[in-house]
Amino acid sequence: MQHQVKQNIKGVTLLEIVVVLAIIGVISSIGIFQFKDTTSAKRSLATAEGVKSIFVNASTQINRGEYPYVRIEFGENKVSLKGIRQSDFGKKINAGELECTNDAFINSASIVEYEFNKDNRTEVSAAPASSINTICFSKGGRYFENNLDSNDKITIDSSALTYNWVTICDKNIGCKSNAGDKVGLSKEEGTKFIIKFSRFGVVQLFRLSKGGVWKPI
Repeated sequence: MQHQVKQNIKGVTLLEIVVVLAIIGVISSIGIFQFKDTTSAKRSLATAEGVKSIFVNASTQINRGEYPYVRIEFGENKVSLKGIRQSDFGKKINAGELECTNDAFINSASIVEYEFNKDNRTEVSAAPASSINTICFSKGGRYFENNLDSNDKITIDSSALTYNWVTICDKNIGCKSNAGDKVGLSKEEGTKFIIKFSRFGVVQLFRLSKGGVWKPI
């Protein structure tokens, strides 16, 4: 005699499916936002390190002596390093032509350049669309000249106020106009970096953390 075994099988309700899909959607959206933040941070950091490398290269060149006078030029989407050779350096000093101008660097050597913002998502404060901003360095800082459009004299770390800075951030933040407002800038979404440089070729890279504190990298 065969006995039928009662099976207690319950189907999945539509409500349960909707709840599960909603949970998956929330988890996925969190993951996407985190991925975007990570990608944005890596993109901004790569640009900051690329710009910093130009400053480091400038310091290296003047200390080697082959190019005792160099100029960093910021264009809309690239930063370039040019140098006046040792053989022309003294001549320009004697003739009163050693200036951080296009005329002084018209026959200079092109040393290196770095392209940024290829995806139009990263902003460099020293790179306006309408003009070229420049900085010139020489050994010992004697002929240093900063022609960047840095309207704010700001404190980056515990040192004195300075105009010698360049900010790098997501383009939607607009970091050109408010680098001095560190607390306000830190509340904006996205990753922010700042490069601090001196007339003697010292270069430092900082990242803006919560509360408006620039932390060295």
